[in-house]
Amino acid sequence: MTVYAAGCLLLLRGPALANGDGPRDANTATVTSAMAGLRTFDQSGSLNELRSVIDTLIETANVTGLPHDELNSDRLVIAKAWVAVLKRIEASYGPAFDPYDGKNQPMSCVPPPIESDGTQLRGCVSPGDIKDEKARAEYLLALDRNKAKEQRMQRWIEVHELDDLAMTYFEVTLKLFRDVVGPDPRVSRIVQAGGLSPARTKTLEDWLSSPGP
Repeated sequence: MTVYAAGCLLLLRGPALANGDGPRDANTATVTSAMAGLRTFDQSGSLNELRSVIDTLIETANVTGLPHDELNSDRLVIAKAWVAVLKRIEASYGPAFDPYDGKNQPMSCVPPPIESDGTQLRGCVSPGDIKDEKARAEYLLALDRNKAKEQRMQRWIEVHELDDLAMTYFEVTLKLFRDVVGPDPRVSRIVQAGGLSPARTKTLEDWLSSPGP
């Protein structure tokens, strides 16, 4: 999703939030709920839980009807919440996993080993088709290893998708608040103290220093 599309979606959601107890109450309750979900994620490691936290935080881009001092206060709390989410996302990648390294990439069809009589069946055969017991055992082990690679790669892909989603909406939220109440250097300090990677910190700092829409 592009930043523009995300911004449009947030603008559509905004009026609905303002119909509750008030935008500040809505933002406070939303951040509290998101942080509770983040604690659950810390226990379970479930990416579905992390996605739910992101979906909850998306609702905090509500700048309707609040005085500037309250908007500034809300922005700091929301920024801390997004930084906490991004830190979990970075940890979820796994520092030792490189998806572009060939040895980490699963095969679409695992070739069975050569049997003792010189026979080698085509890839993707059923283990039961291999008559040689030793070759069959090796094949089963290779299938298990390839399955583990598939699962690891799928998790990396899902984390990457959550990363894109979180970064997009965090950027939109920062810009919405900036456009209404102007920049706040305290947000930059939150980002710098968040324990994020240098590359991500620089990206966020670039957003914060950008004067454009």
